[in-house]
Amino acid sequence: MDELKHIVDFDFAVFDLSKKMKNGGVELYNPVIVSDFSPDFERDFIYEYDMQFKNISYKSWIHSEGKSFVYRDIDVIPNFIDAQSQYYLQYVAKYGFKHVLNCEFAYENKNIGLLTIYRCEGKRDYSNEEIELIKLIIPHVTLSLVNSNDVSFTELAGGVIVLTKRETEIIALVAEGLSNGEIANRLFISASTVKKHLNNIFQKTGSKNRGQLIRFYNSR
Repeated sequence: MDELKHIVDFDFAVFDLSKKMKNGGVELYNPVIVSDFSPDFERDFIYEYDMQFKNISYKSWIHSEGKSFVYRDIDVIPNFIDAQSQYYLQYVAKYGFKHVLNCEFAYENKNIGLLTIYRCEGKRDYSNEEIELIKLIIPHVTLSLVNSNDVSFTELAGGVIVLTKRETEIIALVAEGLSNGEIANRLFISASTVKKHLNNIFQKTGSKNRGQLIRFYNSR
């Protein structure tokens, strides 16, 4: 994303992994941020979205389309700014942003990531030429995500589950029958860290216990 700033200027950018939930919605998580602002600003911007605005974002349906494409907010809602929507007024404009460009990344008809870049009030909107430049990175980023050593993609119930390298290691050790303490010793981490990873894994896979998690692991 630091290199992207040399191609298309922006004031704030966030890249999220995305996964489809059992209720049909899409969760954005593990944000990576590059911006001209302070860490406190970045934290507040992401936190406020998660706590107040993700459920009223007009983009939620786009995240589950299963297509890779680039779009400006005004392309989705032509009167995005003029409409003075709650989302725009109380969130986007509140933080000084006006122009928003989004890039959806999809793999096998499922969304796996979202890049959103913002420009502040007083700057011009993103041009068609800049949109074409962003489109060029889609195949490369998608391939990098799918082939990453740190993330694996597994299909379950029509959705995509994204597991980190550490989570994949822990599932394999659970399948071997190891306890939390034994896993901690094997990976040289604390038992509380193992428990935290397992809680995330149970949530991601929909498993309620170790037995269900092992069945999930064996069915991959």
